Amino acid sequence: MTSRNGRKMQELSGVPSLGRRIAAGAITAALGLSMSVPYGAVEALAEEATTGPSDASSQDGSASQSAKNEIVYTKTDASGASQGVYVVNSFDTTDAVDVSDPGTYTSVKNLSTSQQLTNEGGSVQLTTTADKPFYYQGDLDSTTALPWKVSLTYTLDGKQVSPDDLAGKSGRLDIELKVEGADDDSATADFAKSFLLQAQGTFPKANFRLDEAQDATTAEVGSNTLVTYLVLPGSDGDYHITGDAQDFTYDGWQISAMPLSLAIDVNDYDTSELTDATSELESGVGKLNDGGKSLAAALGLINDGAGSASEGSASLASGASSAKGGSAALAEGAAELKGGTASAVSGTAQLAAGSATLTQGAGSLASGLSQLQAQGTSPVAQGASDLKDGTAQAVAGTARLAAGATELASGTSQLKGGAAALKAKLQDSQQVSQLNQLKEGAAAVSEGTQQLRSTLDSTIPSMLGSASSSLDQISSRLDTIDGEVATLEAQSSEAMKTVGGYATSANADGSKVAQDLQKLGSDLQGISSDLGSAASSAQSAAASAQGAAQTAQAAASAQGDVSGSASAAAKSAGAAASDISAASSQLQGLLSDPTLTDAQKAAIQSAQGSLGSAQTNASSAQSSATSAATAAAPAAEKIGSAAQGIGSAASEIGSAAQSVGSAAKAAQSVSADAQSFSADASALAQDLQSLQASAGGISQITQSASGILAESRGVVKDSKSLVGGTQQSLAQMQASMPGQLDKLAGGAEQVSDGVSQLVGSLTQQTDASGNPTLLGAATALAEGAEKVDGGASQLKGGIDTLGSGATQLDDGAARLAAGASTVDEKAKAAAAGAGQLSQGAQALEAGIDTLRSGSTQLDDGAARLASGASTLDDGMGTLADGADTLSSGLATLADGTSQAYDGSNTLSDGLQQLADSVDGMDQKVLDKLQDTIDEKLGRGYKLHSFVDPANTDVNEVEFVYVVSGVSKPDDTTGASSDDSASTSSDQGGQSFLDRLAALFSHDRQDD
Repeated sequence: MTSRNGRKMQELSGVPSLGRRIAAGAITAALGLSMSVPYGAVEALAEEATTGPSDASSQDGSASQSAKNEIVYTKTDASGASQGVYVVNSFDTTDAVDVSDPGTYTSVKNLSTSQQLTNEGGSVQLTTTADKPFYYQGDLDSTTALPWKVSLTYTLDGKQVSPDDLAGKSGRLDIELKVEGADDDSATADFAKSFLLQAQGTFPKANFRLDEAQDATTAEVGSNTLVTYLVLPGSDGDYHITGDAQDFTYDGWQISAMPLSLAIDVNDYDTSELTDATSELESGVGKLNDGGKSLAAALGLINDGAGSASEGSASLASGASSAKGGSAALAEGAAELKGGTASAVSGTAQLAAGSATLTQGAGSLASGLSQLQAQGTSPVAQGASDLKDGTAQAVAGTARLAAGATELASGTSQLKGGAAALKAKLQDSQQVSQLNQLKEGAAAVSEGTQQLRSTLDSTIPSMLGSASSSLDQISSRLDTIDGEVATLEAQSSEAMKTVGGYATSANADGSKVAQDLQKLGSDLQGISSDLGSAASSAQSAAASAQGAAQTAQAAASAQGDVSGSASAAAKSAGAAASDISAASSQLQGLLSDPTLTDAQKAAIQSAQGSLGSAQTNASSAQSSATSAATAAAPAAEKIGSAAQGIGSAASEIGSAAQSVGSAAKAAQSVSADAQSFSADASALAQDLQSLQASAGGISQITQSASGILAESRGVVKDSKSLVGGTQQSLAQMQASMPGQLDKLAGGAEQVSDGVSQLVGSLTQQTDASGNPTLLGAATALAEGAEKVDGGASQLKGGIDTLGSGATQLDDGAARLAAGASTVDEKAKAAAAGAGQLSQGAQALEAGIDTLRSGSTQLDDGAARLASGASTLDDGMGTLADGADTLSSGLATLADGTSQAYDGSNTLSDGLQQLADSVDGMDQKVLDKLQDTIDEKLGRGYKLHSFVDPANTDVNEVEFVYVVSGVSKPDDTTGASSDDSASTSSDQGGQSFLDRLAALFSHDRQDD
């Protein structure tokens, strides 16, 4: 048997457990790639592991007697797509046992007995057979997720083809096999993380000549080539099988997975090769640590020496710098000396020339001083005396001005007090409250008048109209009654003739007259009531109008008082402005005095400025007060006129009320007469009724009736007269009442507006147009008066200062006169001294000539000194630069040695830490190696059922993927299938590792 793995393989024979060696090889490869330890040591360790135990029945030995074995089968197409999943469960018990096997299946099938299985409620109910295995098959849902996803891709001559199209084709073929394990937290992923997977493909050599299968173990078995891959727990696989296809077919893949239970303890094996290497590492690190400490000590000494050298060089540089400064100062001083001597030479020459001029000037000075005394100092002394006389007059004038300023200050103080009192009076809370009450009262009167007008407009016309209509009806009834009475009189004259015939008719007519008189009395009583109500309303209106007239008169009077106060304030402000103007004129007169100094003129001008501001404020206050007085007068006149109009309207309304009252009384009288005549008419009717019973009483009744009728005619006449007069009065009231009400309401509104304007003028600073009110004018007046008073005070202070200055001026003028006299005397003495000066100047000129010769010699010596000092300064500069360079270099050296020393300490500390870390490294490496082996072998995994993860009563779980191959449609038999069948038959009853080892049980030869 020949194997390929991308490299030549050695022959293997006589190996007692080849399956374990395959597992060991897989572990060696995994650990060799994942650990940073010598590969040979790991390979030896893995080789030793092949002699360990191989019990794969259970991970922890906790399964019961009824524990089952579970093999999961899936059939896929040639691309790896699953076509169904089923599980074969087996139980091997010594006795027949009833078992409830957890699992959800779409269907179940008994593979051992004829027993009917119960598949319900998420479990299968069965009974095992004694002393021999019991098998049953359970089909899972087609969507069941498996631990590994298998996929195959076929590429022929560089183009991907489907398995169906690949059958019988020839060319360069690449087959990609991908195995991807689940890597989530599901129970299904537990198997991919803990199971070893083997994938074995069978290729007929006649149809596929294998060239390369990297990472695979290949073997030739008969006419077939077997390609085997191992996928460790928790890993994925992506493999390519490449070769030449010839009329291509192949038998597909068998993929099996089961737990890899290898108990490997690295402490049980010889790891001397690994520990010897770590010991050598520890020894080398120790030596390196000692060398680091020695290096740190040596660098410490160097650092100390470099520091001392740096300090010395710094002192040298400082000294050289100081010397350089001294030499530079010397050179600079020598240069300045040279410049000074040159200046001295030049100066002595100028001095010589100047001395000649001085000699000449001294002569001229003597002559000039004589002229100064005669033509200058003597006239000045006389002018100073005259000035003294003028300042005395100025002192007297300022005294008079001070007296006037005092009077002005007194007046402005009074103005200030009066204006403040006026403002306080206008702002007095009690007066403001009274003004507000007056305003509210006027508004209430206006509102009440308007309401009264509205009430009377809605009631009086209807009342008068109703009364007039009633009077019209009464007049009509009176005409009717008059006719009826005339009828009765005619009937009574004929009574004697036809007593019997007319008695009944007269009775009826009399009754009717009585009823009409009764109705007339009732109507007159209603008219009387209506007229009484109208009279009462008119009297109320007259009373309200009278009250409004009184309120208007009070407002007019208050407005007049305010106007008078404003006029008085305006006069006071005008007087103050006039006084200020007079004071300003006096100050202007003072300014024309030529004897005043600039300071005195400035004081007077400052006082004039203050007076100007005060005069402006006084004029403004006067204007505001005048405007307020002017505005107050029309308001007072308007309120007075409205008050008169309201009074007139009140009088007219009162007269109308009296007329209506008289008409009401007359109506009451007529109503009483009508009631009386109604009673008489009723008695007449009764008498006429009696007439029918007694003819003898006819004469008496006739006489009585005649009297009653005559009186009735009189009542009717009087009633007509009353009705006519009343109608005439009502017509006059209806004609005049609206005008009187309009006049009353207009006057009340004028009073309210005037009072409101008055109160606003007395309580607000400005009116609606922004113009100042009386209160605003009073406030401005008070402020202006205060400023005027302040200006007057300032004026008085300025004049006092002026007086003091004038006195000082007078004193100064006296001193000036005395000084001028002294100057004149000194001028005489100066003229005499100038003669002596001329003689001294001549002697000075001779001495300067000698000085000029000596300064020339000094200048030559200074030039030589400056040249030597410059040379010295250049040399000291070179020395200072060299000392600075030396100091800088030594400082850099000191910094470098200090950093090296710090670095050596850090290195020493790091080496010590390294020595500490490698101490016991051999055991640390073995522990890490043990952890990695445990992780790769899936140690710690607790076996559970694939069908129901909650079921841990299992001995073994295996997975088998059967991947279909590629065959031609007419290829029903073949050598490859026979070989495969034979191989499958030969492998029956063997364990997974035994079948794995059987792949390598024949001799293998090199390619």
